[in-house]
Amino acid sequence: MTLTCYVGGCRNPKLALEERRILREIVLKDLQRLLGLKGEPTFEHYFSYPKAIPQYEVGYGKVKEVMNKIESVSKGFFFAGHYRDGISLADSILSGDNIAQKIQSYISERNQVSQPAISAT
Repeated sequence: MTLTCYVGGCRNPKLALEERRILREIVLKDLQRLLGLKGEPTFEHYFSYPKAIPQYEVGYGKVKEVMNKIESVSKGFFFAGHYRDGISLADSILSGDNIAQKIQSYISERNQVSQPAISAT
């Protein structure tokens, strides 16, 4: 089993600055409490990203509404990515897939409109 654990964040940013020994204790204790895991990890890797994952602030829904409006009035213009659909890697992958499908539909619709109808005579 492989786990990635994040410590700190916007609710407790100073926690991420603690010594590794303390972070290790906190994370292992949390994993035991949350998942019932016991024992020592086979492999550990620590890396600090002091400003790695941005957090949406209260009111960000209005920003998303503006993006939706721009897309609706600007046919062929699309937004995708972290700022649109979520900050995780999985969210970004889904955002890319969703936007690719929207672009494909947009191109297909344009091609249908621009091709003359063929009649059988």
